[in-house]
Amino acid sequence: MKRLVTLFMAIALVLTLSISVFAQTPKTEITFDKTGDYVGYQLMTVKVAVKSGDTCQDGAHNKDCYTYSYKVNDKYAALVSLADIEGLDEVGMQAKANEIYNAILALNNDDDATNNITPELADFSGTTTSVEQGYWLFADVTDSNDKEQANSLVMVKTAGEIALNIETKTALPTINKYVKDVNDSTGEESDWIKFADYDMGDNVPFQLVATIHKDFKSYNEYKLVFEDTLDQGLKFNADSITVKVYAEKDGAELTLKDTDYRVVSGENAFTVTFADIKNIDNITEKAVFEVTYDAELLDDTKVEVGGYNNKVTLKFSNDPYNTESLGKMESDAKVYTYKLKINKVDENNVALNGAGFTLYKFDKTKGEYVAVGAEIKHLDASVFEWFGLDDGNYKLVETTVPDGYNKMGDLEFTIDATITVDEGVTALISEELKKDVVNLEFSETVKNLSGTILPETGGMGTMWLIFGGSMLVILAAVFMIVRKKMSIYQD
Repeated sequence: MKRLVTLFMAIALVLTLSISVFAQTPKTEITFDKTGDYVGYQLMTVKVAVKSGDTCQDGAHNKDCYTYSYKVNDKYAALVSLADIEGLDEVGMQAKANEIYNAILALNNDDDATNNITPELADFSGTTTSVEQGYWLFADVTDSNDKEQANSLVMVKTAGEIALNIETKTALPTINKYVKDVNDSTGEESDWIKFADYDMGDNVPFQLVATIHKDFKSYNEYKLVFEDTLDQGLKFNADSITVKVYAEKDGAELTLKDTDYRVVSGENAFTVTFADIKNIDNITEKAVFEVTYDAELLDDTKVEVGGYNNKVTLKFSNDPYNTESLGKMESDAKVYTYKLKINKVDENNVALNGAGFTLYKFDKTKGEYVAVGAEIKHLDASVFEWFGLDDGNYKLVETTVPDGYNKMGDLEFTIDATITVDEGVTALISEELKKDVVNLEFSETVKNLSGTILPETGGMGTMWLIFGGSMLVILAAVFMIVRKKMSIYQD
């Protein structure tokens, strides 16, 4: 009997030791860096054993005190093995995750429903939850169509981790629309910027620049679409479109095939579509896409205080496993133009009709002032307006003078605009007009004086009068001397 009791006690001791050596499968709290809709597949389970030693106790949560034994989850046995995963770097792990997830989707799309694989974790929002430890594949299945976001996929090893914050590592493409500014009077030309000003009738150059998702090769296909829309004040020039792709910023230009992209032009808009950029020879994640074109700033009487806004929408593949899902983001560039208003009055500041003015702008390329349109002449009005002016150097000339009045002196002035990205036009100055600008409008009052204009004291006229008077005095003296001598000879 004693021997039997001893045997039972020995068995109980062994069982007790086994419990301390082989702990229950632990769990890990996981949290994603952004909320969304996620599913999780436990590709491998894990068994944890406590290492022997005085410092290692079950429940100590010290990874150095445990050994981990992995086993492929039976339903994924045909898709993955431990040898496939162990030792992979981040890039290799991402590639393997894509391969496995594509295989899962293929099975779930099979007509035989018995092949379907359901996730161990479903309807997960990304907030903290607890999962059994092992190798997990998490897929972002958020509906991201028509949104500025992209879905991601990540495979992580949770064994030995009490808690994990998982970075989705979602990288979005970028899009920027730019315009170039040119000052006709100085010849200065800007870099590609967000705001510019132009004369009505000028051709305005625009540029669209996009980068792509750094993991674009993990997509079944990666689509990129530029949808550009111009303000009604601008007329698109379809013949001016150029499309280029560079290996990287400031890098070599890649050769594009006719089949790589397609351009469709509308009345005041166009699209450039790359059905799958992966078809472009030598394309990498550093590639830069560039579209340039011109548009005419139409001759129109409106001056938009907020500028003429021109927008591009970039649509891009944002779900590696759903070719129909396209994200979108936008960028814009603005074009400004200005107005000059002249009020004609007499010396008593009373409105004066019957004048005519011609406005000139200095053209650096021609080296002279060039008329801005034809003369504006009013027989029964005293207000003159010019619309659609750019920055630059100007001269206002009274080319028709009201009857009974003297011609006004030429008025030279400069339009100097300061435009910033955040606030648009922040300063618009003409020191010569010395007027505040309201709603992008310069306003000035000019006078005509009636009667004969006498030379100003101390001016060039005075000098000519003195010179003329002196000559008369000298001539008179000479005449008197000559006459006196002649009278002597006669006597």
